[in-house]
Amino acid sequence: MTYNCNNRKIYTKFFSTISFTGDILNKSLLFIMTLSGTEVFILYILFYPFAHKYFSIRWRYLILKISMVFYLVPFAWFKFIILKKLYELFPALKAYFVSESEHIDLTKYILVIQQQKVISWQIKLIWLILCFIGTISAVLIYHQLHGYLKLKKSCLNQTDNSINKTEIFQNAKTALGVRRKVRLIYLELCGVPCTIGIFHPCIILPLSFRAFKDIDYQYIIEHELNHIKNSDTFFKYMALLAVALNWYNPFCHFMYRELCNVSELYCDFCTAKGYDLEQRTKYGNLIIDIATEGKPTTVKKYVASLVNNDKKVIERRLLELKKYGSSKKSFLSGFIGIIICVAGSITSFAYNPPVNYNAATVMEENPEIIFHHSTLQLQITPLPYEHFWTDANGNIIEIKNTDSKAYCPHNYESGTFTKHFKYDNNSCKVVYLNGKRCSLCGITIEGSTINTIRYDICPH
Repeated sequence: MTYNCNNRKIYTKFFSTISFTGDILNKSLLFIMTLSGTEVFILYILFYPFAHKYFSIRWRYLILKISMVFYLVPFAWFKFIILKKLYELFPALKAYFVSESEHIDLTKYILVIQQQKVISWQIKLIWLILCFIGTISAVLIYHQLHGYLKLKKSCLNQTDNSINKTEIFQNAKTALGVRRKVRLIYLELCGVPCTIGIFHPCIILPLSFRAFKDIDYQYIIEHELNHIKNSDTFFKYMALLAVALNWYNPFCHFMYRELCNVSELYCDFCTAKGYDLEQRTKYGNLIIDIATEGKPTTVKKYVASLVNNDKKVIERRLLELKKYGSSKKSFLSGFIGIIICVAGSITSFAYNPPVNYNAATVMEENPEIIFHHSTLQLQITPLPYEHFWTDANGNIIEIKNTDSKAYCPHNYESGTFTKHFKYDNNSCKVVYLNGKRCSLCGITIEGSTINTIRYDICPH
């Protein structure tokens, strides 16, 4: 650009830092997190028809946990910690990999002027969206936490300690290697067996279960103890937190539901892996009996339960019980698992942070921009023409419709095209493009777009 800022030195001293965010989708850590988790979950779905035949339930459960972790952990943030250390050890790497921005999008900015900040409406919109997401997340978490505390209070107020079949309970704990202190209580309000608590787990059984046969009682206790051993309640809470953070993403909701279902499949596997066919049949019949004869119930998200009255899930569990002992492809499952993890990692590490510029750099690259200290606003100098060409020396030439001359030998020189488009609603946009222009006949060849700046109200 050929317009100069005569007061550049005066205005520059007022500015300490100018931060430009870049595109919302590319610059939002939250978006990168939800994209990475969704990518892992979609790959899980695509491989599932093959996985449920040849891969173990443990493998499927592990992939879902990995997807949950990508939904929760901002791995892209760790990338910059690693890069910072590498650049400190090898300064030459920074000059090789980090490219300086030649054109700055001034539609998204934060001006830091001494102790004051001027923020563009695009940044304010991003913050508003994040606040809205945080509010929805808090409501979801509060709703589940309130239900959990209510159930926990009922358990703590339980005074009936006349637990029968204590020997079966202790033997099951010893056989499964559960050394944690586990409380076993009976509650009338409980419709199906379930487990609550992360640090102080508690198994809750309906009062009617005291009359169950010893073998059925053993199946139930082993199932609930395996939930505790596998920390299923903890993973349900973490998946619930992922849903709270990514409430707008339907894939995250599906991931949560699938993780809960597969956790039951894995718990069934851990419970019945030492059973023969007859014992697995009895175990499957017990699941059907509890689901059909028990009180209709909707299993809460903060508990791990034996059944949940979902016919499709129960059918899926029974089919898995029949497949125990089938051949598994350990090497192939490990290889595909690595591919899925790498795919999610690549998406996370593709994130780039907002860029900080000092005022002098911004004015040097965009001399038509004047930062007016008194108003703390960006003042835009009117453009000389609607469409014009700027050569390497800063000379400006208006662009008009020019036909190519067949006899012209064409002496092209590189430069920048600037196009101004004004709309009926008084908004406008300015498009900057690379290109070439013949110095002899004036014919122009437009190249790629460098930058596009939009204004709600045309200042030119």
